[in-house]
Amino acid sequence: MYATNLLLNWFWPIIAFGINSLLGAIVEMIILLIVVVVNGVLFYIVDKISGVLFIPYFIYLSYATLLCIHIFILNNLVTFINVIFLYKH
Repeated sequence: MYATNLLLNWFWPIIAFGINSLLGAIVEMIILLIVVVVNGVLFYIVDKISGVLFIPYFIYLSYATLLCIHIFILNNLVTFINVIFLYKH
């Protein structure tokens, strides 16, 4: 499971910046959030301190995910406004 976490972390910049797919990056981050929770629980079963140390990572990743969602919404809103108001008939 930890290897999955590492792979998802490695693929995120490729999806977000290499492919320029913000929506794909958001989907990947949501999957990563689920994997982080599962990792945290599995680590907690083995060693409580290791499991608890996943909490700040989860909080950071949640914030980053919300930030990406917000950027995606704003980018699409600006595109929508440009199409509606700046389109010359």
